[in-house]
Amino acid sequence: MSAIDNAGHPRIAWWSPWPPARSGIAEYSLSLVEALRHLAQVNIFVADQAIGRAMSLPGVSVLPAGAFRSEHARQPFDAAVFHLGNQAGHAYMADALLSAPCRRIAVLHDGSLYHLYEGISRWRLLREIAAEEGWFAAWRAWQRMRLPGSDSYNHPLLRRICRASDLLVAHSAFLAERLRTAAPATPVTVLPYGVTAYTEDGGALQTQARRALDLPAGALLFGVFGHITAAKRVEQIIEAFVRSDLPQSWLYIAGEVTPLAPEAVRRWAEDPTRCALHRIRFEAAYRTPLYVLLGMQAVDIGITLRFPTTGETSAVLSDLLSMGKPTIVSEIGAFRELPDDCVIKVPTDENEIAGLSAAMRRLSLDPPLRTRMASAARAYSAGRTWDIVAQSYLKMVSTP
Repeated sequence: MSAIDNAGHPRIAWWSPWPPARSGIAEYSLSLVEALRHLAQVNIFVADQAIGRAMSLPGVSVLPAGAFRSEHARQPFDAAVFHLGNQAGHAYMADALLSAPCRRIAVLHDGSLYHLYEGISRWRLLREIAAEEGWFAAWRAWQRMRLPGSDSYNHPLLRRICRASDLLVAHSAFLAERLRTAAPATPVTVLPYGVTAYTEDGGALQTQARRALDLPAGALLFGVFGHITAAKRVEQIIEAFVRSDLPQSWLYIAGEVTPLAPEAVRRWAEDPTRCALHRIRFEAAYRTPLYVLLGMQAVDIGITLRFPTTGETSAVLSDLLSMGKPTIVSEIGAFRELPDDCVIKVPTDENEIAGLSAAMRRLSLDPPLRTRMASAARAYSAGRTWDIVAQSYLKMVSTP
């Protein structure tokens, strides 16, 4: 008899960062497990050093990664689900996946694992590059480590983990194709990224959010959210907003300025007088997920850009659309798959800033368009709620 027959529900080893970890994937896991815990036996495995502060959740065991094998020996898991992101916080999962004694399901939230391996050590990162691309590539990568910026776009390092998995999960067709290229023999499935469903309330919550954040009550507010790196194109967003000169509009930027942010963005973040002159509100320090969600409710229009991209999943974009916010996105990668009736896609070439300015002006001058896009965004999100995604996970884990 399998563990499913014995328990009546699948028994899942769920590997993921977990609140209070400062990670979008930790928040994703919390929301999804809250729905999934009623359908399956879920055991969360976190890094050993994080267990002391890991958040508790009724009906769910939160265990250190080092307890995985003994817990599996006590009562076998039907599957180990590894939520992998391009961050050092996922480093503890790599070797556990490669040696897991049960069915291995890898959920890729990014199309690169460069920073995951760097989180183990730089030597381990170079070994992985050498294993996939050869020692000359590793030597070149070592040389570039002394330069500013990230090399993760040049070294996705997907092959070993993807080929060691029994099933791969992506949130877009774009990333699914990258995974098939990395591991042609491993099955790949596409599951939607879960969202919280928000109902239309006539702007009541938006009014409350603006009051709480001291944002202009009557302005048209564009919003940018999340950790700021060069790939998020915040420098270009600011330039396009300033160039557009929309007197009744403000740009609200809420995101921690990371070491990968351009110097021009740092200058804006450190100069509130200059920001106020151009109707920009910059919140450059780390904000809690609840604070960021409040900011998203406050804005009229979201902006979420990427260039380059590895097929990253944007939790910010998913939340904006579920709130009914028309959003401007880059015409690249997974963003191309979004319905045209709820987003405006701008180019990533030399026309990027002009395209951004045109999109900003169009949305600011056409309230009926914003209303139609808001309705389309809510309709698109209605089929991607956490309960729906949890059912998809249950089916995936229960099917050999």
